[in-house]
Amino acid sequence: MKRKYSETFEETQSRKKYRILKEEVEKLFTSLFFKFLYNSLLMNFDNITRWLLVDVNISNNKIDVLPRKLGALHCLQRLDLSHNCLSRLYGWTWLKEKHIKRTLCFLDISHNSLPELSSHIWKLNALVELKISHNWLEHLPENIQNAQNLRILDLSHNFLKYLPAKIIYLELQTLDVSMNPFAKKWECDILVPSLAQFAAKTLEQYCRYIAFFDLLCTYVL
Repeated sequence: MKRKYSETFEETQSRKKYRILKEEVEKLFTSLFFKFLYNSLLMNFDNITRWLLVDVNISNNKIDVLPRKLGALHCLQRLDLSHNCLSRLYGWTWLKEKHIKRTLCFLDISHNSLPELSSHIWKLNALVELKISHNWLEHLPENIQNAQNLRILDLSHNFLKYLPAKIIYLELQTLDVSMNPFAKKWECDILVPSLAQFAAKTLEQYCRYIAFFDLLCTYVL
């Protein structure tokens, strides 16, 4: 019985060592693979910019920095970068390229553990839908009013305590701010818009559109 127990114990230890070794090899392989993939992306991006890419999905990877020439894609309209590691502020130089400012309509950077948001994101003139959910954002850049074409904004599941006052100048159709620890009015030491103010602003814009439409129909008919 003792010999049998000893053999069973040794087999268990052997299997445990094998499992640990296998996990370490898998981690090393994964790390090397993503390093190779990223280096290949950097080396070949000069050729990629010549392609007429409209929709790019590189979600669910371990990308932490993107090459600047990503912003040089002439026709890029949709870009999904969700579920990556884009937490470094210096890795957003691609937002400065003139082509992406004119063409990008949809951007998903959710699930990236972002502690801050680059102010250059509001300079994407064609941006209509922006998803920034499930990050670590505590505040938004103050120049948010520059994103004049933005209609859908998802800020859910962050750590926002307030919204920038100039958000009321956006003509948003959908705004998701659920699951954020917003501060109470007496806890906030700066002037910020309430959701009621934001709703009133949206209603005012809607009424203007209706009045204009009625006036137009009167002249046409």
